[in-house]
Amino acid sequence: MLWKYGTAPILTQKLMQSTVGSFLKMYEEPSFPFMDLSQIAYDLGLTEATALTGAQYLVENGIDTGEGSFARDIIQASTRVNYAQNVDRIHGLVLNIEDPAMAADISQVGSYGVHGYRRGYAGTRRELANLRRHAEGLRCKRPP
Repeated sequence: MLWKYGTAPILTQKLMQSTVGSFLKMYEEPSFPFMDLSQIAYDLGLTEATALTGAQYLVENGIDTGEGSFARDIIQASTRVNYAQNVDRIHGLVLNIEDPAMAADISQVGSYGVHGYRRGYAGTRRELANLRRHAEGLRCKRPP
C-alpha cells in the first residue's frame, strides 16, 4: 500500500486519530454536559473539519485527492458505501471516521460507545476511559 499511495495512508490515519481524539474530548469535563455545543466544537478545533468538504480537509492536511490517490481509491469507496457520497461531497469530520484502516475500530466503538454517554452523566469519565482502552485494543489487529 505504501508503494502505491506513499505516506497518504499514514497521514490519513494520524489525521483521523487526532480528529476523533478531539471529538471524544467533548464528552469529558468541563465540556460535558454541553452548555454550548457550538463553542465546544470551536474550542476543540472541530469546526474546521465541518466547514470544509472531505476533499478540501484532506488537501489542507497534505493528503492528495487526485485521480488514483488513496483518498479516491480507498476512502471514497467507504464513503460511497456508508453515506452514498463522494469525498468531495461529505464534510471533513464525517470523512475522518471513514479511514479504512480504522473503520472497524470506529464502527465497533464509535457510534454505540459515544452516543451511550448522552444517556446519562453518571460514570462518564470511567466509561470514556474504558472506551478508549477498548479502542486501543482493537487497533492494528488483523482479522483471523
